[in-house]
Amino acid sequence: MNKILLKTSLLLIILILILIIFLSTFGIKTNRFNNQISAQIKNINQNIEVSLKEVSIILDPFKFRFNVKTLGTKLKYNDKVIELENVKSKISLKNLIDNKFSLTHLSISSKSLEIKNLISFFRLIKDNSQLFFLEKLIKKGYLIADIDIEFNEIGKIKENYNITGSVKDVKVDFFKKYTLEQLNFIFEIKKDTFMFNEAKIVFNNQNLFLPEFSATKHKNSFLISGFLNNKNFELDKKALKRLTQSNSLYSDIENINFDSENKFSFFIDKKYKIKNLSLSSEIKLNKLEYLNKFDLITFFPKTKEKFNFLNHKIKIDYKNKALKINGSGDIRIQDKIDKINENIENKDKNIIFSSSLEIIDNPLNLNILNFSKSNDTSLII
Repeated sequence: MNKILLKTSLLLIILILILIIFLSTFGIKTNRFNNQISAQIKNINQNIEVSLKEVSIILDPFKFRFNVKTLGTKLKYNDKVIELENVKSKISLKNLIDNKFSLTHLSISSKSLEIKNLISFFRLIKDNSQLFFLEKLIKKGYLIADIDIEFNEIGKIKENYNITGSVKDVKVDFFKKYTLEQLNFIFEIKKDTFMFNEAKIVFNNQNLFLPEFSATKHKNSFLISGFLNNKNFELDKKALKRLTQSNSLYSDIENINFDSENKFSFFIDKKYKIKNLSLSSEIKLNKLEYLNKFDLITFFPKTKEKFNFLNHKIKIDYKNKALKINGSGDIRIQDKIDKINENIENKDKNIIFSSSLEIIDNPLNLNILNFSKSNDTSLII
């Protein structure tokens, strides 16, 4: 009798182990949990229709739960459809044994979605001026996202959600004046925090790089901060006019080419007002052509029609409405290259300016002082 009982117990243990191994390795497919998963997704919005295929269930024996996965899920709202790559969830084994279905976690992975269609879908659910404005600005682009959501004991979504993904080939048209193209970046969104990394942008045919950009909610405003870098950013007179929207500002600049590394931060409120702007920039001015409209030939006999700033290094700091600019580099006013340094400080509505010009191998005439400098000497003013 004892042998029979022992064999039966061993056989039962072996069968349980085989079942656990099978469920942990291959799992099963069923439609049993479709309604419950649909109900949990509807917690996001009750008017969303959820189309689910068969659900695959894999046992996680070490955490006493089932991992649930379904492919090819569709979300429908009116005539709009969003296709998802997969939906994953976790079901407590204890609750299932107690016949109390409860999802503790939901992971949603999207397919590559066209951003304009995605915005239109969200506008149907909850429309606002921001989404309308965004839909008009974005001309094309694609998004892939992974959404992680946790539920509390009564099935409500917790605030510790996490959304990660990537955006590719976005084109944004700002009133046909400014164009962002080939916008690519990865992102992470949490409650009150938006993080964007490795953003590459073509702005009006110029390449820009945003290695880091974030927006964090602070009461009734957002703190925006990040880094912006560029190489060989070039603007001609036409592009400068379009950017500045001015016929006179920078009108004497013929061409400009520069590299820069910029760190910035500011607060922006609900009315899009910017406060507490802070900016730190290191600029390498490779070339700047400036149209000479000054009557300087009396002082500089070989004055050119255009001034050229070359290999100029500029440091800009702006904080608490105080501006500091320090720069040094080459300048061509006449035939040969000279050296120039400048320091500008704007604080409490006062502007402090100092500059020095080292004239090298170029002539200088100061008739009022009866002074003339020859080409083979140097002079600092």
